[in-house]
Amino acid sequence: MDALEADARDLKARKPRIVVEIGSGSGCVTAVLARTLRDALGPDHCTLFFSTDINSRAVRATQATGSANSILHHEILQADLLAPLLPRLLHSVDLLVFNPPYVPTPTSEVGSYGIEASWAGGKDGREVLDRILDSIPNLLRPQGGCMYLVAVNENLPEDICARMREENLQAESVYRGNQHCCRCLCPGAASIPVMHCGISGEICEEPVLSRPSGVLYEKRVILKYIEAEHKDPANGEELSPDDLIPVKASTIVRPRPVTASSELANALYQHDAACRVIARLSRERDSALAQLSALQSSFAQRAVAQATEEAMEVEPAAQKAGDLNTPLGMSETVLGNISNTWERLSKGRKKRATPPGLPAPAEASSHVVCHLHFPPSPLSSSLLDGKMDGQGRARIAQHQQAQRAGPRRVSPHPNLLLTGGADKEAVVFDRKAEVVVDRLKGHSKKVTAVLFHPLADFGGLVITGSADKTVKLWKPSEKGGGPRQKKASPPATSYHEIASLTVHTNEVTGLALQATGQYFATASKDKSWAFHDASSGQCLSHVVDPAVADSFECLAFHPDGVLLGTGTNAAKVRMWDVKTQANVATFEDHKASVAAVSFSENGYYMASGSADGTVKLWDLRKLKCVQTLDAGEPVQTVSFDTSGQYLALAAGTRTQVLLSKEWSAVAEFQDHTDKVTALKFGYPASGFLATASLDRTVKVYQ
Repeated sequence: MDALEADARDLKARKPRIVVEIGSGSGCVTAVLARTLRDALGPDHCTLFFSTDINSRAVRATQATGSANSILHHEILQADLLAPLLPRLLHSVDLLVFNPPYVPTPTSEVGSYGIEASWAGGKDGREVLDRILDSIPNLLRPQGGCMYLVAVNENLPEDICARMREENLQAESVYRGNQHCCRCLCPGAASIPVMHCGISGEICEEPVLSRPSGVLYEKRVILKYIEAEHKDPANGEELSPDDLIPVKASTIVRPRPVTASSELANALYQHDAACRVIARLSRERDSALAQLSALQSSFAQRAVAQATEEAMEVEPAAQKAGDLNTPLGMSETVLGNISNTWERLSKGRKKRATPPGLPAPAEASSHVVCHLHFPPSPLSSSLLDGKMDGQGRARIAQHQQAQRAGPRRVSPHPNLLLTGGADKEAVVFDRKAEVVVDRLKGHSKKVTAVLFHPLADFGGLVITGSADKTVKLWKPSEKGGGPRQKKASPPATSYHEIASLTVHTNEVTGLALQATGQYFATASKDKSWAFHDASSGQCLSHVVDPAVADSFECLAFHPDGVLLGTGTNAAKVRMWDVKTQANVATFEDHKASVAAVSFSENGYYMASGSADGTVKLWDLRKLKCVQTLDAGEPVQTVSFDTSGQYLALAAGTRTQVLLSKEWSAVAEFQDHTDKVTALKFGYPASGFLATASLDRTVKVYQ
């Protein structure tokens, strides 16, 4: 701030058009710059301000500061440094300000989303700073671009300046003390002159030029010399005050004198930073001890279970069932798998091509219901009733044991459909052969969530969640005789239960598969969500959210696998970092319970459907709602297709398909006679759309 205030006159002369602050924190620096430029250049001068910070709370603070100071044309982003701005601002930035996290800390603290991100600089406090230095020459405007960078002695500011000079920038440390301000100018920029006194050698605060010798002096110093010697110290010629010519120049920041109060303030700052680091290390130690204790307890339980099994010949599954519900913690292997998948998917996101065969909007509007016709077969009509309605559309009637046993959730598979219903069963359909493959019986209450695992390595794994508080894992087994060729033949596959999880203490409301395919998450009305290993069902972490007053109603993973979105009965959408289990964002624009959330394939948008009759589209780059769609009645479910080009929503008996970004309807279906409770797009993106309803039917639109 001192350096900016000292260079205020020069900055006003530059008339910057684009100003960027990295790591805005409270947003005060941008506010001061905006008011300074507005007062000097008038309201007609347009300056565009960009502020970025990795911490969501800092983003909100910057927004509040900008609003309080009436900053116009202010774009605030939650981002890691300048990741989303680099393509837009190449060679365009007039003024760049960066107060980086410069405190030397362990490397493990760098890159978090918490408060420690504001000071944790890693080795020599340079790990974050070094990431941006190479981009500075490409950011600054070739003619007149300027950057101010804060550093401390441990950051080696002279090395920073030398590195910038290697990039053909004019760089110098304009403030020397415990903190430094490194200033960099593009070669074409008019540099701010630094004038040294010919007598003292110090930077001149009020420079004057001697007519006889042409040497520059500090005015107060040369006046004392003239009063004593009456001559020019440079050449010995006679010199009077009238021979001194004032020189106009920008004020250079002088070091503040070291005082007891400044030393105390610096010591307190370092003590506070050290306390924060110690507190974090203590938390990590306590967490590690807790995980170690849980592992030891788990190993002990397994040893006892194994001994009991050998002695009493008890079924292995019964012995292991209790162990699966004890959280083992997020191991380095798990975190590595998540991080590697995130890095691979996020890098390739912009290169992903539109899937071949994806219907154009005009084609999507002409999709018809697929004819799922069931000819006579050995199956009992009480289990399957294949009827044709008046329009020739096939209907599948299921779960007739309960009065309103309509399917609750639908999960896609290349040839199979999986439904869960209020009759406590999950049913697997073969949509090509038009037969029931199997009925999954085991839950004691309605099935509220179902999930197909798409990877062949997991052997056709099926996961179901229920109001009986359990999550069950199922796998298929061939009955023998090879695959049947005729539609009417009995199904050749049956599913058997391989694990039953009792992590939750209330109804399970959601299931979601993580991007690695190795893990899945569950949500419940007990105000918690859990993260599991998909191969065994083992619970790895169990998060109870104290901010949720009632319950979680749904959940979905971001396509890159690091973020988890959850909808609550309190009209909020809460975002979580899966690796740290920390809440990183909360969206509160809905007025009633959030029934469904879905992410677009490119990861930029999230859709949330609510009982308030609206679907809100959120831009995750700006953390704000960009579109609100009025459905007219409570929304039961929303889903993006696997290409991210289309969004489907269901409200009442009506299903709509919208075109992404434009959010205009390209198709609408009203074939169900009761509320639509679930929908899913098939694989690939051009496959099909399946809907389930309380009218006890599943419809497939081809």
